[in-house]
Amino acid sequence: MTRRGTRFKYEPVDGSDVTSSSDESLRSEDKPFRLKRQISLFSGVCLVVSMMIGSGIFVVPTGVLKYCNGDVRTSIAVWGVGGAMTMVAAFCVAELGASIPESGSWMTYLHYAFGPFPSFLYTWMVVISANPESLAAQIIALGEYMTKLYFKDDCEVPHADLLKKLLGLSVAMLIMGVNITRVKLAVRLQIFFAFGKVVALVGIAFVGLMQLINDRSVATSNFFPEHVNVTGHGTQILADSQSHIGVAGLSLALYQGLWAYDGFEAITLVTEEVKNPARALPVITCIAVPLVTALYLIVNVAYFSVLTPTEMLSSHAVAVTFGQKIHPFVAYLMTLSVCLSLVGSLNLTFLAIARIPFIAGRLGHMPEFLSMAHIRHYSPVPAILLTLILGTCMLLSSNFDVLVTACLFTNWIFRGLTFLGLLYLRKKRKDLYRPYKVYKATAIFATLISMYLMAVPLVFQPEPLYLLSLVLFMVFMVMYLLITRGKIKMTGIGKTGRFLQKLLLVAPTSNQVQER
Repeated sequence: MTRRGTRFKYEPVDGSDVTSSSDESLRSEDKPFRLKRQISLFSGVCLVVSMMIGSGIFVVPTGVLKYCNGDVRTSIAVWGVGGAMTMVAAFCVAELGASIPESGSWMTYLHYAFGPFPSFLYTWMVVISANPESLAAQIIALGEYMTKLYFKDDCEVPHADLLKKLLGLSVAMLIMGVNITRVKLAVRLQIFFAFGKVVALVGIAFVGLMQLINDRSVATSNFFPEHVNVTGHGTQILADSQSHIGVAGLSLALYQGLWAYDGFEAITLVTEEVKNPARALPVITCIAVPLVTALYLIVNVAYFSVLTPTEMLSSHAVAVTFGQKIHPFVAYLMTLSVCLSLVGSLNLTFLAIARIPFIAGRLGHMPEFLSMAHIRHYSPVPAILLTLILGTCMLLSSNFDVLVTACLFTNWIFRGLTFLGLLYLRKKRKDLYRPYKVYKATAIFATLISMYLMAVPLVFQPEPLYLLSLVLFMVFMVMYLLITRGKIKMTGIGKTGRFLQKLLLVAPTSNQVQER
């Protein structure tokens, strides 16, 4: 451990380095082979914004409004509270990322705080279940909206389900190729998609503002129903909107809204590729999360300036319904915007999410081969390919709700454990250099938020399907025991690994941290 004045700099966890490959000719002992720091402050903000703004803001408002019993004002308040809670969690992640400048986010922090076991469980739960399911859902959704661009609603498309999957998968493969061969281009594309998403949301906000200027009747009836003669304006406010909204409804509405804020930790998945992460991570967090929160609030106000609660609750794609209410051409633009949003999410999956098996291979949680990167393009090719292969396997069935719901529930368990790890490291590693530090109360509040989000689906909407997480836990626990007893080996490169290494032109990487 090296000193920086009277403080200590971060160093990798002892014993976490993977065994080096026998093919030493592909790298130099004196100059470790590692990913390049190519993500600037602006690129990092775009990455987080693009990760957070997915298809959620175009779909989730319906669920939030439903659990608020059609009460528009309560729905807007839920979006604001969700943004504040996300900001608290993001600040804690920024401290961990600045103090432990390794890629991998939750997986790396769990490993550093509590050792390999919880990190191993999290890794396999995410890599095998959550991420492939999410990728498959994005591919299907993209194919769905792509067909809307070319076919009218009354047009019968032969083999529609297969066509949607093939269209989405074709775009995913194209985006994967860019991420493998042109990392800088992938980052630039992410900037473009992030900009496109923001433009789409600003466009919705602008249209909503114009509607407020021209005709305030819908907005007035939505936000001030007690002062409006409802039938006189031709709108229909749900009778339940005047009823009492209980704790269960508010909790489930908040749970829905927070799903749209998911992805706030995206920059910590690629910490090793961020320029000056000690300074950049907190700044990126302070810019990206409030920006997304403000956009979400403005867009929801815009939605309610055009749509009544009944119209929103009957819509599966709020942005498209919003556009149809204004003009058919606006509806076309909204559909195109959702497509670009989903393509951006696909790009981010390969740019950031695919780094999880890459780091897992380095830590020895998954085969070492996954920790290798291309010797010329500096991209984690094996990890990216694995992500697409598993996502493609999930396309064999389009019913992903059970596994996705269970894995999202599991994610908050590990996030709460990570926030506890932050408090634990304050005691265990007082000598750790922390260029950015949150208040202790902030970390405690983030932990309580995670516990609350773990309890919400169990208490207010219990389903036997959550037992699926327990089954996966048991399977991966047995796997971990077999690995620790030497029955299964994750390190070392066998004949198959050497063949793939030569085929893909990849080499082992170093987890030695570059000077910040």
